[in-house]
Parts: sequence; C-alpha cells; structure tokens
Amino acid sequence: MYVWEKNSQEALKYEDKMPPMDDVTNMLYISSIPDWKFVSDWYNNIASAKARSSYEIKTVVTDLFSGKGNIDELTKVKMIYNYITSNIAYSSVPFRQSGIVPQNPSTVVNTRIGDCKDVSTLFVSMCKEAGITANLALANTRDRGQNTLLLPSIDFNHCYIRHIAL
Repeated sequence: MYVWEKNSQEALKYEDKMPPMDDVTNMLYISSIPDWKFVSDWYNNIASAKARSSYEIKTVVTDLFSGKGNIDELTKVKMIYNYITSNIAYSSVPFRQSGIVPQNPSTVVNTRIGDCKDVSTLFVSMCKEAGITANLALANTRDRGQNTLLLPSIDFNHCYIRHIAL
C-alpha cells in the first residue's frame, strides 16, 4: 500500500487566463502501463487485425490506379487521400462506433462513413494494398497543458496517419 499526502495545502486561486489545471495544481500521476511502446503495440494489434485487405479494398485500389501507368509513391498517397476525402463522410457517433476499435475498412467503403480511426485504418489498408508503408498515430487533441500525458496511457481521442517514405 502506498500513501501520498500533503498537509496544509493552500487553495488554488483562480486567475484570468491562467494555464490549465494540470500545469498549476499538485497532481499525482499513476499508471500500470509499463511504457509508450506497450500502448503503441497494443493499439497496433487491435488496428492491424482490422486493416487486413479484402475484396472491397483490392477493388477500390485496383480501380483507383487502373490505366494510370507507373505512378510514384507520393502520387499514390495523394490519390488514396483524395479518394477517401471525396467518398467517405466523417462521423463520430459514440453509440454506433467503438471509441477505440476501428471498423473494418471494407465496412467503411460500403457504408461510406467513419470516424478518424476508421478512415485512418482504411488509408493504411489501401496503402498496404498499393505497396506503401503507412502506420496509425494516436494523439490527444484536448489542450490540458504541458503536464498532461506524462505517463503512458490510452487517453487519446484522435487517430491519424504516419506515412513512412521508402
């Protein structure tokens, strides 16, 4: 058992335009997660299971690049991006979608709807089908100050793509 205590703590006095509470208050951060690599590997396992290719993904990628000749990697990435932004509507509806687990990319193609992790996973699977290496990246977009996320956690609310040029 651990005990942390601070006696005779003065109350925090609010000031206009003061930094976020995480930066100005005494906070105790505890995590049972060993490191950020553990979080990365954990999410990669979840998303990789969903990012597998399927008939729908193969068809979309084939149709996208059909008759285009020899296309460089950057052009392919731009074409995939344009396909997704033109054909998939962004929607974040908590009761319809999981907060963490992305939908299958084929489902996103068929329904033409998904949130950030869904369209990012679709992007990764389309890149993989096109022979391009891309990975998911997680972020917390809430501005809670400089001292937030000091320890490894799954406190993220956004997913995007990290393209790795060959």
